[in-house]
Amino acid sequence: MYDHAKFCAALTHVPFRLGEPLRASHARIILEAAARHDPKMDARFLAYEFATALWETEFTLLPIREFGEGRGHPYGLRDPSTGEIYYGRGYVQTTWKANYDKLKKLLRVDLIAEPDLLLELQYAAPAMFVAMEQGLYTGKKLADYFNAHEEDPLRARRIINGLDRAEEIASLYWSFKHALVSAEVSA
Repeated sequence: MYDHAKFCAALTHVPFRLGEPLRASHARIILEAAARHDPKMDARFLAYEFATALWETEFTLLPIREFGEGRGHPYGLRDPSTGEIYYGRGYVQTTWKANYDKLKKLLRVDLIAEPDLLLELQYAAPAMFVAMEQGLYTGKKLADYFNAHEEDPLRARRIINGLDRAEEIASLYWSFKHALVSAEVSA
């Protein structure tokens, strides 16, 4: 469990594009979702999820649509059976119909019929947690990089997207980890 006020206070140097009230409210939503998902979640997991979400949402910490909505990418084509386009949405920019289908089964929400549900906070945070913890996108998962033997936020980028922007996200990770550690509340 984390003290939300202490967490936000420790993030004053992180470059959000939201004003303080919105940033604080979205940070609270993710912290609360994490507590419901797994109250004993490894702070390193949560720090990396925050860092990834901040990067993938253009520093807004809001679940967003991919710019260009997949145009020019194979996943940006309209699916002939559903009429939907499975471009990037959410905190981690879920792409491809197969990934939407995996999340549909795990979250028990029909993301195939309604992919825009990943733009809603109530689905975006759990989708991020499940996908990154279970390695849904690339087969790589958080426990591969954050465990008893290593803490590797640089290579952890492989969970989502190869090593694209890995250094920037690793830098954000250390800021979020520091904030979470300083805001941790003893149970």
